Amino acid sequence: MCYKNKNVYTDISGFVYKNFETEDKVKFKKVLDEFLDIAGSDKLLFGTDSPISNQRSYIEALDWIATNTTNKKVSEMLTPQYMTLNTQRAFKL
Repeated sequence: MCYKNKNVYTDISGFVYKNFETEDKVKFKKVLDEFLDIAGSDKLLFGTDSPISNQRSYIEALDWIATNTTNKKVSEMLTPQYMTLNTQRAFKL
């Protein structure tokens, strides 16, 4: 949907309940890499499922992904500035 429709975005909320475990981080990284290969980073919004998910756990998972990737685009994308830019674009803020 995101790939072929200009006005469709997705977010990362709801990937886990409570805390990210190591296995969850590995799966999340794989899903994120696959999404980026297909739809690109400008279609990804960064949300969380608060209070269902632990916010600190999401931040730690994103930090883990950024430091455990060889894809420079992924590590650049996982910054507060980039995350904000996509939200502003999607909602025309």
